[in-house]
Amino acid sequence: MRIIAIANPKGGVGKTTTAINLAASLAIAEKSVLLIDLDASRASTLGMGLLPESLQAGLLQVFIGPLNFQEVIYASPYQELERLNIIPNNINEQETEKRLYSAAQNRMRLKTVLEEIRQHYHPYDYVILDAPAMLNELTFNALAAAHSLIIPLRCGFFSLRRVEQFLTVVERIQRGINPQLRLEGILLNFYEKRTRVSQRSLAEARRLFNGLILNTIIPKNTDLGLAAFERRPVALLNIASNGAQAYLNLAREVLAWGQPETETQALPPLNRAL
Repeated sequence: MRIIAIANPKGGVGKTTTAINLAASLAIAEKSVLLIDLDASRASTLGMGLLPESLQAGLLQVFIGPLNFQEVIYASPYQELERLNIIPNNINEQETEKRLYSAAQNRMRLKTVLEEIRQHYHPYDYVILDAPAMLNELTFNALAAAHSLIIPLRCGFFSLRRVEQFLTVVERIQRGINPQLRLEGILLNFYEKRTRVSQRSLAEARRLFNGLILNTIIPKNTDLGLAAFERRPVALLNIASNGAQAYLNLAREVLAWGQPETETQALPPLNRAL
């Protein structure tokens, strides 16, 4: 089971779009995938077509309990993605959010729960963590639990500087609570090859981060924005679009990092949000 965190403590960089579409693309590649929404915006939950009002359990129970895997893990609402499951973010009140952040001060909690899922419930091929767009205790839980890290980078000067700062945090995590964390790469997002800003961003990213830039580059694509409105991965909207093909290529790049420890197995019975 390979755990991949999608993290960048800056909003608007394509983090949730990457989490949703990478998870879906790996499922299309016939891997069993668990997507976990750690962001208070609940964007991955909504983007996967789950209705917050229909959720009986989710992220809150992962951290606070009671924890019943069959209650907190939901099946994808899309038949085409039967190998994709979701732990949604069911935080909808400020008081509940405070309780969650208090519980998340145990930075090893998510790692412990994922190990329980692997041992006692289902050893997924891949777990994708959609981390918050800020440095908080849930972000540290994601980095403590992950084997791999992808940092989405939006084309632009200020995004480049934020990634530089975040890499310092990642190095501290690697030296401290998670020596196994591997920075797999920086994913360039919203790329428009004919614009000087995108060309300069790519050149500067390669200069600053040397070999850390992933081969896959995600283009600015109308279908990616439309898919968010439709609350589904872009591959289910238009698999021939540049956006869908880019994320399928990213999935191929991820698969090339090495196969998970376990082979794909049939998923156990799950919740279905109506």
